[in-house]
Amino acid sequence: MPRLTVVTPSLNQGQFLEDAIRSVLDQGYPNLEYIVMDGGSTDGSIDIIRKYEKHLTAWTSAPDEGQSDALMKGFSRGTGEWLAWLNADDFYLPGAFAAFQQTAGNADEQIGLLFGSGEVLDERGRKRKFWPHPPHFDRTALLYGLDYIMQPTTFFRRAALTTVGPLRREYHYCMDYDLWLRISAQFQVGVIHHPIAVAREHAAAKTAVGGFARWLEIQGMISSHAGAQLTPGLIDYLVQTLYPATKKQAAGLSPVVRRCLMLLLQENAAVARAFCSSGDWFPDGSAGEGKLEDRVAEVLQKHRSFFDEFEELKRALDRSEADGVARLKAMEQLQKRLEESEADRDARLEAANKLEKRLEEAEADRNARLEAVNKLEKQLEEAETDRAARLEAVNKLEKQLEEAETDRAARLEAVNRLQKRLEEAEADRTARLEAVNQLNLTVVDLEKRLAESDADRAARLQVIQDMQRRLEESDADRNARLEVINNLGQQIQDLSNQIQDLSNQIQKLSADLAETQKYDVRTFPVAKLYFQRGKKD
Repeated sequence: MPRLTVVTPSLNQGQFLEDAIRSVLDQGYPNLEYIVMDGGSTDGSIDIIRKYEKHLTAWTSAPDEGQSDALMKGFSRGTGEWLAWLNADDFYLPGAFAAFQQTAGNADEQIGLLFGSGEVLDERGRKRKFWPHPPHFDRTALLYGLDYIMQPTTFFRRAALTTVGPLRREYHYCMDYDLWLRISAQFQVGVIHHPIAVAREHAAAKTAVGGFARWLEIQGMISSHAGAQLTPGLIDYLVQTLYPATKKQAAGLSPVVRRCLMLLLQENAAVARAFCSSGDWFPDGSAGEGKLEDRVAEVLQKHRSFFDEFEELKRALDRSEADGVARLKAMEQLQKRLEESEADRDARLEAANKLEKRLEEAEADRNARLEAVNKLEKQLEEAETDRAARLEAVNKLEKQLEEAETDRAARLEAVNRLQKRLEEAEADRTARLEAVNQLNLTVVDLEKRLAESDADRAARLQVIQDMQRRLEESDADRNARLEVINNLGQQIQDLSNQIQDLSNQIQKLSADLAETQKYDVRTFPVAKLYFQRGKKD
């Protein structure tokens, strides 16, 4: 796949530039170098170039010496084997580079230039084909006829450009026409059988505004190649240049000029048929190989008298030109002022557009920040709601803890009261035991019972102490403590009952002891039992 370097020269063509750039990039050609050479535009073109900057091989924006100078600088920054340029007001058609690749890949090394068909787009958006039939190359038709090679459809080898020399900076209107003639003089020319590009026709195009100056430039260029002051093609270019002025300003032209123009119009059709059967100046090979030059010579000889009057026509045009120099100079000054005013207006408009763009960006940034603030407020509200829920949960937990603490305190108070009662019962028991001890009982069975009761009391007291210690150690185990307390209460109740029984027995014993003063102790049932047991022992 050959490497292709495409250069787009531009100067204040912002209204068309993006279409041109997109048409190159959308080709999807993988081995492409694309360079944009801007001549210092002030119409917003730079913003468009920066938009596609990452897809460009290189670009620059600086004053230059004209289109040829810009193109040669652009070609020097590339390395492609093949070169092409696309003016900012033209654009490529889909598949153009693929068709180029297919043709160039099979092209002989002697082929220095390739061109194809294309379309022309007017200001109303209407299209027409540039070629009325499939393209055909004939150098004689190119030299003596019109420039039938549509510039944006061309591709040429870097080696060919190096051989024939660079684009000539002195040409403002026909530097491409001159290059085709120089390359075709030393290299073969091939045809791409595919629509390649679209050229725009608009009021600001160089072809439209060139006028007689454009014709003079083409005439001088053709003369340098053909060695003749006039060719059939130059005659047609002259008709194209002057006929509109003839229709609009016939009264201002001399009789000689009007007569010559009418003669040119009459003879133009016959001259065109020398190049193709349809008479449209586009070669179709109908003249046969090597015969076109002979037919051109016949036409020139046949209309020699017609060509002789060209000098008179030129002198008449020169006089008309001299007469209008002052008016032209005044018009140029006025146009310059208008251009300066327009440039100033454009600069102000551009500044206003930039300010509006900044305001839009600021508004967008403000909206983005406002949206962020709204999101943050929403998040804060959600966090506040979550915090309130958590706070409510904490309050509930504190309330539950307070209730548990109150319940625990009540239970502790109950335990304290029970412990106090136990202490009181212990004190009462001690007092009662002391009373029993003071009785100095002599009955062994009673002492034995008392000893057993005392041992049982000590065991129970130990149990009570163990239970109390467990209550103190496992305060968290409320249910276990309640169960222990309940058991302890039952035991205390049993102990109280036993103490009550013991107290009753002591009272009975006291009563019995009191009776001993009246009776023999041995007659007391308990003593009698004691003596009986003693005898048995």
